[in-house]
Amino acid sequence: MVMETRYRALSAAASFIGVWFIGGVVYHALEGWSWLDSFYFAGTTITTVGYGDLVPVTEAGKLFTMGYLFIGIAIALYALTIVGGYYVEKQYEQQIFKHLNKRSPHHNIMNHLKRKRNA
Repeated sequence: MVMETRYRALSAAASFIGVWFIGGVVYHALEGWSWLDSFYFAGTTITTVGYGDLVPVTEAGKLFTMGYLFIGIAIALYALTIVGGYYVEKQYEQQIFKHLNKRSPHHNIMNHLKRKRNA
């Protein structure tokens, strides 16, 4: 189960980075911004920070932003939820192993969980 969660977390993070990358490339092409400004705007948009120092001025840029907001924010929230869940699960697992090590270093449940984790 941990490996499945790990792969889900990695794929969610990759999706977030992919959407951020697509946004940066599109803003660079549509608005003519520098690469740094394009990726900066894409990142602040999908994380809902939106400082307001950059705004799309072309009609194509504004239309893209309307769709990008819905898709980007949804993927960002999904990625944060999955990655956060993975982190919490790992912390919980470490606490269980710590507790089982205190009880008995050769406890059957602990050995079973370690084998399952490494499988």
